[in-house]
Amino acid sequence: MSGFVERVIGDWLTSASERSYQLAFAAYLARSGHAVKYVSPHSTLEHGKDIVSVRQGELNAYQLKAGNVSLATWRGIVDEVREAATVPVDVPGIRRRVADRAYLVLTGRLSDPVRHQISLINEDHATRGFAQIEVIEIDELVSTFARVFEAFCPNEIGALHRLVELYLRDGSGPQE
Repeated sequence: MSGFVERVIGDWLTSASERSYQLAFAAYLARSGHAVKYVSPHSTLEHGKDIVSVRQGELNAYQLKAGNVSLATWRGIVDEVREAATVPVDVPGIRRRVADRAYLVLTGRLSDPVRHQISLINEDHATRGFAQIEVIEIDELVSTFARVFEAFCPNEIGALHRLVELYLRDGSGPQE
């Protein structure tokens, strides 16, 4: 795939809010073999889970955030991110249990101090039997979206005048 599609996706994601890319991320999960069981309306009951999916028997919890995460930003979201891994999933049709895998999905990047904090939290989670917090940052998100959604993106554009002709037709004649 050309770099153009990745740049378009990257530009969209860097300006997207967490809610505006949430459905696209859920669609990506569904196209990747996940059964999406929950997409948050962003209420107080989400407990750190914007999206919940099941794939091959594993229960996955995703916390989505927009932009870069500095240490100051992290302090405001750390509890929510931890909840993705430690608070049981309560979704109809799924036995109430803690997620097998927990993800922080970003349209930006983590600062190094935050990356270190997540490593420390993961050490604590390992001793307590909770899921590790895995991070998906902007570069991985762009490449994943581009790969999965390439079927929706044109690989080549034919003669522009043919496209304009088709667009301008009233639809009553034969289509060529």
